[in-house]
Amino acid sequence: MSISFIHTADVHIGMKFTKGKITGEQGKNRRDEIIDTFLKILDRCKERNVDYLFIAGDLFEDELCSIAELKIINDRFKLLYKTKVIMITGNHDYLNEKSLYKLIDWNENVYILDYNEIDKLSFEEDNIDIWGVSWQEKEKGKQDFSKIDLDINKFNVLLLHGDIFDKNSKYLPIDRKDIDKFGFDYIGLGHIHKHQYITDSICYPGSPEPLDFGELGEHGVIEGLIDDKGLTTKFIPISKRKYNIINIEINEKMSYNSILARILDIESEEVRKKNFFRIIIKGYIDRDIKDKIIDIESKLDNEFYFIQIIDKTEPDYDINQLLLENENNIIGEFIKEMIENDLNDEVMNRGLYIGLEELLREKVKLK
Repeated sequence: MSISFIHTADVHIGMKFTKGKITGEQGKNRRDEIIDTFLKILDRCKERNVDYLFIAGDLFEDELCSIAELKIINDRFKLLYKTKVIMITGNHDYLNEKSLYKLIDWNENVYILDYNEIDKLSFEEDNIDIWGVSWQEKEKGKQDFSKIDLDINKFNVLLLHGDIFDKNSKYLPIDRKDIDKFGFDYIGLGHIHKHQYITDSICYPGSPEPLDFGELGEHGVIEGLIDDKGLTTKFIPISKRKYNIINIEINEKMSYNSILARILDIESEEVRKKNFFRIIIKGYIDRDIKDKIIDIESKLDNEFYFIQIIDKTEPDYDINQLLLENENNIIGEFIKEMIENDLNDEVMNRGLYIGLEELLREKVKLK
């Protein structure tokens, strides 16, 4: 006998994108894409006749998600004729009397472990017990697992939404030793948005769609199979878009157009127009074009799906010429002092350029 499953978490249906530049029409599109990707997960369950879909919390944003969005999801659950959907709640979709979970007449193949303490669902036809605990508040302390008593003649799965990395977390801190000792066939976690294996049988799938620039890399789901030989799993990328942070080094000899060309060269047009990019420009720049860096976002807007420019360049100065022109003022005194402190030191050299930028800016104001 075997059990196939897909494990997901942290979908965050209903999320509004209000930070940075991802607002308006683009933010609405991103909200729709989160639902579309979740529906793609359901399609995968149906196509592969998966036995169980495990959702380890934060399916939606309680204060932002609409009933209409959840009804769309529930209607698609009905099409999963072979798949049982097992859900726990998290800190963003926690259960209370006003929860949206209470307002939906969930399809008969949907099961919610809705108890605030560790509990289980038993499916004798599949010889499996699924343990888990749901949130009923925005914060949750350490969980008592002492009630767990596994039937070793069954398959056993545990679902938790919490933090296995921070023992002082306000979001259900999990000590790996507390759960590893029971011998679960699989432990499916939620809350951390980056996919990672803690052990071969303890895993965060990550969010199926990345939600901001703190969530780089591939995003998807875990597909698994439990049988008499043990557990096999694999990560399946599924997200529509990716977030990328790219560092670009330039030098003072580069023109404005050559900087633009360097940015366009980071990826193919197809990739640029599909994903989110934050470009961090570093190095020394011709001081006459320093102020033009701010225009790059609008200049290249049509070349990217989303582009954000972070300017960390330093203007290039002719130190000898500046010293000659400002020998008898504070700028000249500053240059002399920095030279005496050894400009071969990287920190001192950067301090010189930062200081000159501020002093010259003040000089222009005084004029």
